[in-house]
Amino acid sequence: MELHHTTELLQKVDFPGISDRGISLFIAREDLRHPFLSGNKNRKLKYNIEDYQSSGCKAIITFGGAWSNHLVACAYSCHEKQIPCLAIIRGEEIENPVINFLRSKGVKLIFTSRETYRRRYDDDAHSYFASLALKIYPEIAEDISDLFMIPEGGSNVAGVKGCTEMMEDIDLKPDFVVCPCGTGATLAGIAKSLESAQTAIGIAVLKGALFLEEAVLKFGADRGSFRIIHDFHEGGYARAGPRLLNFCEMFSSQTGIPVEPVYTGKMFFGLIQMIQSGYFPSHSNVLAIHTGGIYHFENENKM
Repeated sequence: MELHHTTELLQKVDFPGISDRGISLFIAREDLRHPFLSGNKNRKLKYNIEDYQSSGCKAIITFGGAWSNHLVACAYSCHEKQIPCLAIIRGEEIENPVINFLRSKGVKLIFTSRETYRRRYDDDAHSYFASLALKIYPEIAEDISDLFMIPEGGSNVAGVKGCTEMMEDIDLKPDFVVCPCGTGATLAGIAKSLESAQTAIGIAVLKGALFLEEAVLKFGADRGSFRIIHDFHEGGYARAGPRLLNFCEMFSSQTGIPVEPVYTGKMFFGLIQMIQSGYFPSHSNVLAIHTGGIYHFENENKM
């Protein structure tokens, strides 16, 4: 299925308290680029997949939770390109639409304890998880060196490189570019692609995620090119109280733009409050990146 060009999907939005502040709010509808390769996930996979294809490896091993957007995109992409894929999944085995989708695309699933899952950032993560995978699925490859590891969320140098291309498709020169921030890779890619007069802003979706600033710097962004706002996590990752849920419903109803409470909902929840409180100078052009995360699995067999 063809990916839509982002310029076609640039949308100006009005919302109570925005125009009163002299702010022009635009949304890059990355969520509409593809049903399963939407948002930043396809961006972060692009060069990871290319690196796999030139590596000589025989399969991809990657990580995520049971509702992971990254795993959905990786499953679809690997299935389309006929790449064997193994997924290390955090937590006890469950059944949900995401897990069912992964199985339908032939992904080999390995559910692990949260303690084991934390080892994904250890120095020996590749050898540890590749060995674990081959014990369970020995038919995938002969040696751990045959498995190409993509980190959780596709968040590595290759993933950041893909995100630097996001602004190339947008026919707009915003003063500020805003995105939800979980690992810092998308924010780093955007920040690296901006001109000196522009600023990237990440809305942190995790509580106490003070590591994000350092992560964005390690990905190569200049310190003055970005900011991270830590005020709208609503208690932590995937936490959503009545305020946030009510906002998501109201925002979607008034704008016609669907959002979910884990990433995009928190971003718009924070961004609208920032605009209404005067955070941005009057006459600013603000661009929000809709990073996807809303799937209609029931329509997958119609594609």
